[in-house]
Amino acid sequence: MKPSVKDDPMFVFAVISMLSYGALGITLPVMNLVFLEEGANLSSLAVLMAVYSAIIVATEIPSGIASDLYGRKAAFLFSKVCTIIGSIVLICATKSYHLAIVVVFLGLARSFSSGSFEALIIDWHNETNGIDALHKITTRLSIWETAGLSAGTLLSGFISLTFKKLGILPNHFLGCFLVGAIMQFIIITITVLFVKEPRSVHAKNIRQHATKTVVSGIMNNKMLVPFLMLACASGFMLSAIEKYWQPKLLEVSQTVHIASVLLGILMFVGFMGALAGTILAGKLIQGHPERIKPVLIIFRILLTLSLIGMATSTRSMMFSFAYGGFYLFLALAQIPEQTLLNRIIDSPMRASCLSASSFFLQIGGFASSIFAALYLRSTQNSILSFWCITALIGVSVLLLVLKPLVKIKS
Repeated sequence: MKPSVKDDPMFVFAVISMLSYGALGITLPVMNLVFLEEGANLSSLAVLMAVYSAIIVATEIPSGIASDLYGRKAAFLFSKVCTIIGSIVLICATKSYHLAIVVVFLGLARSFSSGSFEALIIDWHNETNGIDALHKITTRLSIWETAGLSAGTLLSGFISLTFKKLGILPNHFLGCFLVGAIMQFIIITITVLFVKEPRSVHAKNIRQHATKTVVSGIMNNKMLVPFLMLACASGFMLSAIEKYWQPKLLEVSQTVHIASVLLGILMFVGFMGALAGTILAGKLIQGHPERIKPVLIIFRILLTLSLIGMATSTRSMMFSFAYGGFYLFLALAQIPEQTLLNRIIDSPMRASCLSASSFFLQIGGFASSIFAALYLRSTQNSILSFWCITALIGVSVLLLVLKPLVKIKS
């Protein structure tokens, strides 16, 4: 007799993870376009994105603590409900302030989803296969994320075109959010029916000490410091790339037509680079724990070099190679980084620590946005110099954490 879906948690986790990231991927390429179509201008769009980032930063660590206290499954389901509410408000929006409501709910969804479901999967995998196999589930998590995001991104354009032909929505880009909301309902149903979260024997003790103790536990864990700094640097670099790679592509492309074609292709190339890096990183460190730190350091250096390559590109082909390389090296560095991080985290505080890492990632992105807004106000400053400074920051952070990183047991 074949095992049922309930008897195969790994399959269920894979389906939920890919559906979740697929739903996100469907909406990512059109989110800013929808806001602009719904009444925002370039200035107010920046404000909306700042509010979105601020909500994530403010709730990232509290959401992780809530996940550890009251259950990872509950936190994950709450994030799905917030996404549905945000999508419905956006589809029905008639006033500009409705967009502010949308980013609040989407920000809450982002913060409550980060770390919660991942912590649930990692704890199950550690109990089933032991901590020595941690790199395997870390690799799988990244593969599921990348596969879901890339598939969603590719589907986004087709969904928009389909709704344009149907004409049932005032803005055909809203069709992506409608499909995304339907997918969230499916994810909630699968999670409720097939995901069982074991009751943690530590939860009661954590609840008794409450939030203050959990926060102090994170802050007093010195081994976390290098990983939080690396997360902050990653957030700074990712934000710098994600905000300005489109205008840079337009700048280095021979024609607007070529740039328009490459916009969609390059986003897919980035996801495929990340997927390739994830698979390759898993193979590089599998069975060789002594390679984890060297792999992390080498590809962190190559990551900053690829950023400089993007900054100095003068042709679209050169830029495309550097762009794909950036996401390839990012994934190659993140797998060993996440493997080491999860090894030093105690299970009862896993979601809190992962949320702290995500918090510093968002802090890095927020700092990048503020710095870019101030630095690029001068007409003499350019994306090239901004990206070169960003690469320098990435290298500097790596040098600062190198010594404590080497001391961590692989």
